[in-house]
Amino acid sequence: PPPPPPPPPPPQRSDAEVLAARRAAAKLGKAATYSLRAVVWHRGGDASFGHYLADVQRARGAAEYWERYDDTAVTRITPATAVGPHATAVTNGYLFFYVSDGLGL
Repeated sequence: PPPPPPPPPPPQRSDAEVLAARRAAAKLGKAATYSLRAVVWHRGGDASFGHYLADVQRARGAAEYWERYDDTAVTRITPATAVGPHATAVTNGYLFFYVSDGLGL
């Protein structure tokens, strides 16, 4: 059977609501936190040689996992391979994508 559809995205908050939440959090001494969700990185000697890959954190239900996109190949990788302290994507990262975990409220 096909996989279940992804859950609906959370409702979008207006800029004014986000700003008010940030101000309220700052008054309480709380800071926004962020999670790394994707890295675009370069494999090769320099910008004129090699190619770009992307490591992306995916979620299906409560399960989160990382996938590597390399041209037409998509493979599942471990979190340590994607974003561990010695991960190639971290040391050769070009673009890092984060999402807000909230404002600690």
